[in-house]
Amino acid sequence: MTLLLANLDSYYVEFYGMDVVMYYIYSIRSFMQQYSWQVRLSFSIILVCILVMLMLMVLFTIQIRRRQQHERDYEHCFATYSEAFIEILEEPTVLTETQILEICDEDDNGFRYYDGLLFAEVLTHIRMSMNDTLYFPNLQLLCEVTGVREAVERRLKERKDVFRVLQMVNTLPLKINEGLLAIYTSHSNKQISQLARLAYCMCSQTEPYQYLIKDINQPQSTWYCSTIHRILGWKRVQNLPMPPLFMSASICENAQMAAFIIEETSYWGTEEEKHNLVKFFNDKRIPCRIAAVRALTRLGYAEAEDQIYNAYESQPQIVRREMIKALANFHSGKYIEFFAEQYKTTPSHTSRRNILECLYNYCEAGRIRFETLDKETGDQDAVFFSQIRTLAKLKSA
Repeated sequence: MTLLLANLDSYYVEFYGMDVVMYYIYSIRSFMQQYSWQVRLSFSIILVCILVMLMLMVLFTIQIRRRQQHERDYEHCFATYSEAFIEILEEPTVLTETQILEICDEDDNGFRYYDGLLFAEVLTHIRMSMNDTLYFPNLQLLCEVTGVREAVERRLKERKDVFRVLQMVNTLPLKINEGLLAIYTSHSNKQISQLARLAYCMCSQTEPYQYLIKDINQPQSTWYCSTIHRILGWKRVQNLPMPPLFMSASICENAQMAAFIIEETSYWGTEEEKHNLVKFFNDKRIPCRIAAVRALTRLGYAEAEDQIYNAYESQPQIVRREMIKALANFHSGKYIEFFAEQYKTTPSHTSRRNILECLYNYCEAGRIRFETLDKETGDQDAVFFSQIRTLAKLKSA
């Protein structure tokens, strides 16, 4: 096959293979030799830039096509299996592999059409939409049947998409080989290391909380509070061993994280730990005092109202505001005059407004006392009284 045919006067020269390439190279060289080196250099740079731009255009086009194909696969997979997956997750009894395949209307090889990581994305999306439920008894088996666990472990072995994979493991949550997670618990990337350590809490059978206790003092630990909350709830529902929450809050140097653990104690702590939360009223860290007030209010113990009232006088103003809100949430009517007295003696405008609002919502007798205070004070805080009445009417409308 003739690739290039050159007519030189009455003679014809045929070029084949690499001769064609060399012909163009020599032609360009002979063309450029008549110019100065500056022109040759500029032309070379322009030529290289054009070639690089063409390569980038091809690479970007391939990447865009892959992304579009992935989006089409995801949408088709979600439309095909989402309803079946939701039905399986909402099933309170433990299903078998055969029952899961029947619900999905698939055979043993039916899920091989899609990559397991695509199913992981679908399940993660469904899981986030059902965030109020802490534990799904059939999630682990569903992940094994669809190949999610196999795909996740393979990606971790290959060190591909590690951050995204660990996010999925913690969001679902999914139990995988703890040996794979141990590789990433000391990763140079702090975010990958933190996610791996959180996943280790779920997957380890021997010492699951060895990293959690150490990491609570790290600044980035506050980024994963919602994930820690889900993991602790997931373990509590299954009656798995829990970390010593009260002790962890006591030794934690990070005040924000300690406050978070105190509030978590009201959800997942033992009864002894919950009753000991009152000890944090004397903690030197203000966020911990506020968290203890909120935790006891959430628990609603009969003695908690009196404990909050007795600790009120020794607290700074910011903690007192939380205590006023906490007392109002009990709706017992025991401390109506206490609210009125605090309103009269508190110098802070913000605190007075907070007290009036809590008194109005405390109980019916508190609302009557609210009206008498309005008459006693005259025009002093008339705007506050009017605003609170208006807000109450808007809420009841």
